[in-house]
Amino acid sequence: MISMRGRMYTHNFGCVYPVTPIDSFDAAEKLYESTKPVNERDHGTKRNIRPVINRRDKYTVIVKTTNLKKETMYEIRDYGWYSNNAVGTAIRWERVDGYDTCTIFNDGCLSTRKKTLKILMHSELDMTHTDTKTYLHTADGQRRYFGRQGDGQKVTLRVKPNGVTNNKLVIVDNPAPEPMFRKRVDKEDKAKIKPYIENCREWVLSIAPIYMETARDFSAYRESLNVIRRKWFDDLLEIFKDETHEDRVHLVIHFLYMSPSIKNNPDILLSDDPRAKKKLKEIFNRYVNNIFNLNKIVVEYIEE
Repeated sequence: MISMRGRMYTHNFGCVYPVTPIDSFDAAEKLYESTKPVNERDHGTKRNIRPVINRRDKYTVIVKTTNLKKETMYEIRDYGWYSNNAVGTAIRWERVDGYDTCTIFNDGCLSTRKKTLKILMHSELDMTHTDTKTYLHTADGQRRYFGRQGDGQKVTLRVKPNGVTNNKLVIVDNPAPEPMFRKRVDKEDKAKIKPYIENCREWVLSIAPIYMETARDFSAYRESLNVIRRKWFDDLLEIFKDETHEDRVHLVIHFLYMSPSIKNNPDILLSDDPRAKKKLKEIFNRYVNNIFNLNKIVVEYIEE
């Protein structure tokens, strides 16, 4: 723990955060009033910049503002690196109907990281991440989809003022629909290929053992890759239709190289086991979907 100009701070994940939690309207007000603006001018105009984390970080600041009812609000804003204007509000504290109300936005760069909660420093909140999603959790088991950075989602929480026994944070706004990203095959284009897939698959798998070693050679793969990727949908379809097509061997080499489960277990090509044949059929089907670019990402929404 270190001291910076009379205020206590703590290190966490390479950043410096105030020990006193900004977990209420009064705490946000106290932080604003106790933070001296940094001495910086912009074209002769003094800027009211009050850093939240440390005085060298002039891009994460607390701002005093008002709503349409002229009621005071305090916002944690992210100014970005090259802009004098805030690029996003991460946290807003205001008092609504006697309740301290905190809104966490997903507009600023702060919002999709746990940096937001480190600033709030509220033990009742947690944030989890996946590759494409962020969730906010409260102590009473509420989980709310928080979107991805910059997609405009927000979560509003309410807590009674100090002195009230029940000061649990409660999510009060309506949930945003949660997207599910699913991979779907374009059935219309797949129907054009379907009559030729089985015959082509049988031909490819029948001669694949001959080219197994060739497919392990990267230079041979590069040559086949250059042939296959230069062809459009109709050109590829001609290879599937014509058993004597000059580029069918390139199709075999490309298929084998792009199928690690076959390269790692080449004996599957010679197996008479029905399960092995089914596996090969699935592998070839995925390969067809890939080279014809049939896989489409579809967004579906889950309503709570």
